[in-house]
Amino acid sequence: IGLAYPNMQIVNKGVNGVRTKHVLEAIKSIEETDFDIVLIHVGGNDVVKFANLDESGAAARELLDEAEKRGKHVFLLTGGSIGFAPIIPFPVTLAYNRRSARLRELFMSAAQAHQRSTYIDLFREKKDDPFSKDPARYYAADKFHPSSDGYEIWFSMIKQAFVEQGL
Repeated sequence: IGLAYPNMQIVNKGVNGVRTKHVLEAIKSIEETDFDIVLIHVGGNDVVKFANLDESGAAARELLDEAEKRGKHVFLLTGGSIGFAPIIPFPVTLAYNRRSARLRELFMSAAQAHQRSTYIDLFREKKDDPFSKDPARYYAADKFHPSSDGYEIWFSMIKQAFVEQGL
């Protein structure tokens, strides 16, 4: 993002392994209220750690409330179709994809309920998912996280969302 938007000052408050409720706690601690963009990528751990997704959805709504107090444009995204990752064994794949789809619905609904929030949809059905079509290319060596090419797909979707919002 920094290379594509060199005039943008980036404040990264990300922490690996957290769930939506933890990001809510973190954003409440941010005192600045003049960000142009707040980009929130969360939810994958809610899926894989079997968090209560209704609670995650409620936390997302509150998270967007807080983010809109701090930024002009808020973007929310979560990992794509997590169950397609090659390392995930069957039948866990089914549970993860069902949970990914449910979290997607909750996050989309949360964004739609907010005036300045946009949900960036990374979820794809298997037949449309480039990660599933070429896992060697789009997954990292751990067979769970995206590779550089996989992140490039997600980044292009983020850039498109920025353009659609006039940024």
